[in-house]
Amino acid sequence: MADSFKAARQEFFDNVILGASHFTEAVNYHPAAGGSTVALSNVLVDATETLRDFDAVAERVEQIFVTLSRDPASDNGGVAAPTLGDHIERTEGNAPERFYSYTGEVIEETPHSWKLRFERGSVAFVGEQNVRPR
Repeated sequence: MADSFKAARQEFFDNVILGASHFTEAVNYHPAAGGSTVALSNVLVDATETLRDFDAVAERVEQIFVTLSRDPASDNGGVAAPTLGDHIERTEGNAPERFYSYTGEVIEETPHSWKLRFERGSVAFVGEQNVRPR
């Protein structure tokens, strides 16, 4: 009975949580050890936080929370063990050279998924149209 419940939970996660819907987007996951994989994920974009604001320069950090499968062999892709140095690249509306870095923080962990925190920085010049990636 336990195996059937476990299988039903995994099926619910794969088909409902990460199912093809407007809440899901594909991300390119780049482990620090090398290689890359495409995984379906739920991405929650958090507000940009200003770290420092001095003279005509403001340093900002954008953070996102990403829910991924823990099973790399699943149809949706996944990550078995996230490590510092891992990066993701959002495939929708995001310049390829602007990666988000894994902060090492696991927000939530279930038997089937991770909710991980990623962030990237930028430096903005006040009064100019230009934002330079950090």
